[in-house]
Amino acid sequence: MLFSSLTFIFAFLPLALAAVLLGRRFYGSSGARFALTAASLLFYGLWGWKLLPVLILVAGLNYRVSYSIARSAAGPRKRWLVFGIAANLLILIAFKYTNFLIDNLNAITGFSVPFADIAFPIGISFFTFQQIAYLVTVANNMEPPETFWEYLLFVSCFAYVTAGPIVGAREFFSQRDQIGRLTTDRFAVGITVFSIGLLKKVIIAESFAPYANHVFEQAQKSGAVGTLDAWLGSWSYFLQLYFDFSGYSEMALGLGVLLGLRLPLNFNSPLRATSAIEFWQRWHMTLTRFITGYLFMPLSVRHAPVQLAGLALVGGHHAGGSHRHGDVSFPGSSQLRHGAGFHGRAGSGYGPLSARACENARAYPAGDASLPGGAQYATGHGGLEYQCRFRAKK
Repeated sequence: MLFSSLTFIFAFLPLALAAVLLGRRFYGSSGARFALTAASLLFYGLWGWKLLPVLILVAGLNYRVSYSIARSAAGPRKRWLVFGIAANLLILIAFKYTNFLIDNLNAITGFSVPFADIAFPIGISFFTFQQIAYLVTVANNMEPPETFWEYLLFVSCFAYVTAGPIVGAREFFSQRDQIGRLTTDRFAVGITVFSIGLLKKVIIAESFAPYANHVFEQAQKSGAVGTLDAWLGSWSYFLQLYFDFSGYSEMALGLGVLLGLRLPLNFNSPLRATSAIEFWQRWHMTLTRFITGYLFMPLSVRHAPVQLAGLALVGGHHAGGSHRHGDVSFPGSSQLRHGAGFHGRAGSGYGPLSARACENARAYPAGDASLPGGAQYATGHGGLEYQCRFRAKK
């Protein structure tokens, strides 16, 4: 059920919002959170009920690991963290890359291993990365939520579970008491932002689709297209992706406002960028934030193999190609090559982003998120101010 579908706009969203508001009215903040959790699980289940247990079980695993991390001393804490990261990556590989590996094995060896019949959980990349970041944040002394239901809401919230943004644990749990607190001004802002995103998605992005589809179909049939058609098709495809992702990102922000959440900005007019680095800092900003904070800066030499595996996993899938909701990849050159814009020395502590990595950092718009190792992005939506607080661990 896409955000742009009539079912979502005229049935699911009004009912879900009413449930959250009524939960808040009669049972306070906890009632609103419970109602939003139920609505989010329903939303995910409508994509395929067989996949809902995967989301819940993975969330349960990470919640249990996070408590082990929080209650352990330094040595066991690191081992639990490595276990949690490895488990998440293995689950992602199992669901997403099994048939890819089988295909390559058959091509290299000449075998005929049949493909596995594996259902693909929508948004698995997003909620996997989000939970890896959560585990690292807990290892940096954030207390896990008191109940599994609160954590499940963090993982499954329908505003972002299928297509992002990747929300930080601290920025979500610091707002949980605001869920269901809807004022007239917030309602107006939320509906306006959602409507602008809907316009971009349905009217602008879809208008480029026929041109892009025509050129690609022509190339598939004849094997070649003219120069003019190739340029027209390429630009149509790029602009379709551009406004599609921009629209979906703004719809997610609008939904967040309606629910009482301030989600991080995920798309900030990348065509206004003056360099390749800045372009990727403005395109899927929360994924860039994740790659920068949790993969580019290894948390320690001992954990480097796990993080390098994750780097290859993220980079291999998100570096080029096409954009699909629930699973995003990018046109053009490598996200990993252009995404960071950070220069600095690796530091100590559980967080992969050294506090000293802020020293030469470029302005980076990332919403009010927190990264481990002491670097905190404390900006508002669309703000370009970059703030670092250093608390390097000894």
